[in-house]
Amino acid sequence: MSIILGSLAILFIGFSESLAAAKEEGSKYDYEIDASQEMVAQGMANVASGFLGGYAVEGSLSKTAVADMAGQKTQLASLISAGLILITILFLTEFFTTLPNAVLGAVVIDAGISLVKIKEFQHYRLSRRDFAAFLATAFVVFFICVLAGVVAGVLLSLLLLIVSASRTPVRRMAFDKENNVYVHTEHHPEAELTPGIVVVGIHGPLFFADADNFRKSVMEMVEEERPHSVVIDLSAVIMMDMDGDKILTKLTRELGKKKVQVLLVNVGSDNLELMRKTGTLEKIGPQNIYRTVRAAVSAARNAAGE
Repeated sequence: MSIILGSLAILFIGFSESLAAAKEEGSKYDYEIDASQEMVAQGMANVASGFLGGYAVEGSLSKTAVADMAGQKTQLASLISAGLILITILFLTEFFTTLPNAVLGAVVIDAGISLVKIKEFQHYRLSRRDFAAFLATAFVVFFICVLAGVVAGVLLSLLLLIVSASRTPVRRMAFDKENNVYVHTEHHPEAELTPGIVVVGIHGPLFFADADNFRKSVMEMVEEERPHSVVIDLSAVIMMDMDGDKILTKLTRELGKKKVQVLLVNVGSDNLELMRKTGTLEKIGPQNIYRTVRAAVSAARNAAGE
């Protein structure tokens, strides 16, 4: 267990600090950082270090800041530093044995101060949620340990992501005669609603976190309008899981009991394949899948004899 926990510590700390150092320098000197390539390089370095009995390889914010302030320009500086460290270990260790830890801490703090950007704090006022996550992570780092802070930051980020995704907006759509297209009513109040047909668009993933919210929103519109058809635009649904698939089946069944037809628009190929394998496509009906909202609305009108 201790080996597993130690490995996770190296993984989290190594990933977060290495990528943070790389992005900081990239932002400062205006060049792009490929996170995947950085991790591949770090992984290969750790594999080589493991075979040679070396330490875990990772980037360091404080060391990177010191090297940058010293004028480092290329990887040659790292090789020179490694050589000096080797010489120190072999011949100069007795000069550092009585050096207080506070001195080493002062060196790290002096280098880290340049990474603290006070002006950036004002941006957190724009989002209380992000500011709360920042404070919680900082509290864990200061009063527990860096590893716990990194884990807390990752977990909080995932939690906030799920909370945000669970509120995927479901918007009513209407016809814009001027541009001959269906648009969101909240952005285009002049657009005309289609009598007898509720047209909605979901903008985000349709998965376990927001499936019930999607169904509830559509059912509320149906109860309010009493339509004969519901057209659902799925063009912005980049991902749908089993819960999203099941909610479409449930919604179709419930609306079917109310004599309300369901038509889907712009179902992605991956989502369509999932619906085919689970049988949802058969229950909704392949003939009720359309490429455009206008085509679906036209079909719904014809079916209703309008």
